[in-house]
Parts: sequence; C-alpha cells; structure tokens
Amino acid sequence: MICVGSLVVAIPIHVLEGCPPIYGLAIFGGIVWCIGNSLCFFIMNRLGLAPAALIWNTISCMSGWGAPRFGLFGLEPNVPKSVGLNYLGIATLIVGAVLAALFAGLCFGNMLTPITYIQTHPEIYPDASLRGLPYLLSFHLGAFFTGTIIYAVYCVLKRNEPVQPPQIAIASLLGGLSFGVGMIFFLLGMELLSQSISYPLIAMLPGLFVSLWSIFYFEEISGQRNYVILSTAYVFTLIGVGLVTLSKDVEIF
Repeated sequence: MICVGSLVVAIPIHVLEGCPPIYGLAIFGGIVWCIGNSLCFFIMNRLGLAPAALIWNTISCMSGWGAPRFGLFGLEPNVPKSVGLNYLGIATLIVGAVLAALFAGLCFGNMLTPITYIQTHPEIYPDASLRGLPYLLSFHLGAFFTGTIIYAVYCVLKRNEPVQPPQIAIASLLGGLSFGVGMIFFLLGMELLSQSISYPLIAMLPGLFVSLWSIFYFEEISGQRNYVILSTAYVFTLIGVGLVTLSKDVEIF
C-alpha cells in the first residue's frame, strides 16, 4: 500500500512534467528503495523504532554522500567548494547518529544513484533531463513492481495466509502518499544542492523526528540518562547538517 500511495502521487506529477521518458535505470532506484524498506519492519521489531532508524540513516547518509562525492558506480565526482568542511559535517552527523541495518541503509543511500548516473552521462542518455521530477514516475514504478513481487513471495511463504491487519491499510496508503510528496522535494533538493550535499541532510533529519515518536508516543526511550544521550545526538546532527550545507558555497579548509 505504501508503494501504491507513492505511485498515486507520481502519476499526476509525471503528467504535469509533460510525460517524460521512463528510464529503466531510474526504475532500479525504486527497486533498491523497496528492498531496503521491506527490511525495515524486521529491523524495527528487533531494535525498536528510533535505534533502527538512526542506524540505517547513518549508513544511508554515508552511502548517499559517498557515491557522488567520490564518483562511485560510474558517477562524476562532485567536489564541494570546502572539502574539509564537508568531511567535518559528515563526521559530525555520524557521531550524532551513533550516540543516539546496514543493508537497509545501503539501499536507501543509493536509491537515487541511478538517477544521478543518468544525469551525469549525456553520452549514454543524450536527452536526459537535468531536473529531478522527470524521473519520479520511473522511481516509483520500480518501487511498485518490487513491492508487488515481495508481497507475492511473502504470501507464498505464508501459504496464502499473510498476516495483514486490516486497520493498517489506510495508514500504509497515507504513508505512501507522504513518501511520494517527500520524494518530490527530495528531487528538487538534489537539483539545488547536488546529491552529495542534499542526501546527508535528508537521511539524518528524519531520525530526529522518529526519535520524538519513540519518546512521546511509543515510549521506547525514557530516563534522564537516555534523554541526555539523545539530546547530545541532536546537537551533533544539527551541527553536521549546518556544516554539510555550508560546504557547498563556503571555502574554509
């Protein structure tokens, strides 16, 4: 249902963009995201909402920043104006998350790498747009197809008796709609800041809001000592966000 909700958002945006081509490589990005997302439920059941989100957000931050920064997976290296400030910001973000699912984080961190590859290789994709929104539907189609396959395999493993509480249907659909809207702004952010700058910011900040849910609603985090540790993590994360953002335009070291 999350994939369905996100697809509902992507289709009208695709039409408003003039129905740009569907790119198979961008579809692969949606596949990678869906695989990572399917692992989240198992991880949260073992670790809890906040610790799991902070761990995979850290890995997501590293892989999403490192791929375009160093030119991994065939991308063109994207060097910020202040390399030292960029490194310091990333290091601070990681310290903040550690204080506060490796494979899930790697999937999330590289879900937009295929789109960046298309945009930075005009010799292979001569008509590819440098804007982000033309790839939105391709991405969500990949997520939708993969989600359908994963659910089908799950039903087979459960002998056609899947555990699916009916009360989560609307919530899952709303979650997909929220994700679809978030991806619009994610792609717009990449246009303005590049992936190596925008991804660390987008990967880490959700962990702050997830931890608030863990404190005030799920009550997974309690006690003065834990609050102090979490507050310290918040400080490191926010400082890191500021440093990474500044590194695009400010040259200090």
